[in-house]
Amino acid sequence: MIVRILGSAAGGGFPQWNCACSHCRGVREGLINASPRTQESVGLSADDKDWFLINASPDIRSQIESFGPLHPGKSRTTPIQAIFLTNGDLDHCLGLLSLRENHRLVIYATESVRRGFTEGNVLYRTLQRFAGQVTWRTLKLGVEETLLCADGRPSGLTVEALAVPGKPPIHLEGLVSPSDPELNVGLRFRQCTNRRVLAYLSAVGRITTSVFEGLADASPPRAPLRCLECGGRQVSWKSKVPPVTRLMSFTRTKPPVALRTTFAMSTIVWCSCSIPK
Repeated sequence: MIVRILGSAAGGGFPQWNCACSHCRGVREGLINASPRTQESVGLSADDKDWFLINASPDIRSQIESFGPLHPGKSRTTPIQAIFLTNGDLDHCLGLLSLRENHRLVIYATESVRRGFTEGNVLYRTLQRFAGQVTWRTLKLGVEETLLCADGRPSGLTVEALAVPGKPPIHLEGLVSPSDPELNVGLRFRQCTNRRVLAYLSAVGRITTSVFEGLADASPPRAPLRCLECGGRQVSWKSKVPPVTRLMSFTRTKPPVALRTTFAMSTIVWCSCSIPK
């Protein structure tokens, strides 16, 4: 299983356009040891040929251009077979509107996320240039199913959606029930050949038992990870299920980047450069 982190920043990116905090100002002026980051998105493949995107950030064009395996092989083609939406936040779905150039799209999402993006959204008409331009495939909570390519071929992966703590997107506040479990999901991908598991949980509102259950039996990386911020080897929390009280105490102090944005292994990983001194 091949995983490419295309973007790891929260909504607004880093630096944020209207922020002059010490971090945003520092990266603009080269005063801190940090790199600009685009908004959260991940590429996933079982064979390095057919690729799937997890979330379509507003930075999707530059993210695709930054990674050669996502480039078209010939005119009007793409190796991107489908796109997953973990929730309806604009920083997770706004990039879909940038993929409007008369190309068929396959989108995996829960029914609640699909309705939130399509119903009453006049901009969605840009993805309805011809019949069947967008195919929605419904993610059902707790159901592991074969992940299919755009043409229906098995991808060599399975996927399971699980509910994780979150909240409705700002544009849907007051219009949907905040207790709807389909509004915010994590994803578990399993490779069919070796049974290795990628657990991907983004925008988790709080650490709960269900979050740890979603991370159960996820596969650790086979090679040491290196931090894109400082270039150093990352520090990892070796415990498969860290004590909740200790983890919550740490995140209240200053959560490291990996905990604020994305997480994909059975051990929680962060770099020492993000740990408060």
